[in-house]
Amino acid sequence: MAEGDKSSSAAQTYASQFRELQVQLGSLKSEKINGVSLFSSDSSTSMTVYTSTNGSVVLRLP
Repeated sequence: MAEGDKSSSAAQTYASQFRELQVQLGSLKSEKINGVSLFSSDSSTSMTVYTSTNGSVVLRLP
């Protein structure tokens, strides 16, 4: 196999893997945990998570 063939093959592999990642990221956009969208900017679907026993530390998920 010539050096140019290796580079072409690697480029095709990287392009294929990149397309697969694009599809996976596209599907993540609609994922939800406990009814809360992971990537939503809609404040009506936000969730408050208390990360300390006394509730003093709060994490808000969009």
